[in-house]
Order: sequence, then structure tokens, then C-alpha cells
Amino acid sequence: MANKPGKVAATGAAAVVAVAGGAVAHSAGAFRSAADDSVRAATRVHKPPELPDIRVPPQPEIPVVASPTDDVLRQTETDDYTLDIVCFAYGNFYDSDTGSFVLPSSSEFAGSVIETLATSGTASYYREKAYALRDELSDPAVDAATIAEEVVC
Repeated sequence: MANKPGKVAATGAAAVVAVAGGAVAHSAGAFRSAADDSVRAATRVHKPPELPDIRVPPQPEIPVVASPTDDVLRQTETDDYTLDIVCFAYGNFYDSDTGSFVLPSSSEFAGSVIETLATSGTASYYREKAYALRDELSDPAVDAATIAEEVVC
């Protein structure tokens, strides 16, 4: 019987820990009653339901086609060699009666550009630019009058 008093004491200590643990658990919200839930629900602020994310699908991009005139003007703004060649063409091959460029063949045009504008270090670059610009300036869609008005030579 000597063992029974120790067992009773151990059982009593376990009961005190269980009761104390329940109080802590109850204050922490582990053991809630229906009354606790109704009080919390009455004081809880409800968020409105979220609306679905409605996005407009991306519209297909319509490619912007630059006119040949705009392309030549853009080149003259960014490249001094192009500006020199356009001014040379305007001064030598622009027909004010028709409002267009009357250009010789590509090789003749490039030769006259190189002869007039190029130095020994810039001849190959002027040749390439002259060939390219001759094709652009002789395009019927190019508005030579607009280029003549816009480019300051």
C-alpha cells in the first residue's frame, strides 16, 4: 500500500496541470463555444466578395508603315552623310516644276556624290549611302517637295 499514496499525488498533480492547461487553451481560443462564435461573427467586419479579374484582351498591333518620304527625312535627322547627299541631290537634281528628283543612274549619281562630297576616308561610305539613297529618292512614292521643305541644307 505504500505505492498508493504516491500514485494519488501524481494523479492529483496531473489533474491540476490539465485544468490549468485548459484555462490557457480556452483563453487562447482552442476551446470555443457556439456563443463565442456568434459574438465573434457579430463583430467581424465582412469584406465584400472580390470581383473577378476582367482584363481586356490585348489588341493586335497594326503595323505602321512609314512612307518613303518620312524614312528619308528620319535618316537626314540622324546621319550627317545622308543629309549631305540629300542636299546634294536637291541642289543638283531637283526639278521644281515637277516637284521630284530627276536622278541619273546609280553609278553616275554615286560617282558625282563621291567627287563632290567625299574625302579619301569617307569615299566608300558615301558610295554605299549614295546607292541606297538614289533608290529611295527615285521612288515615285517619295514626295521630293516635302523633303525640299523639311531638310535644311
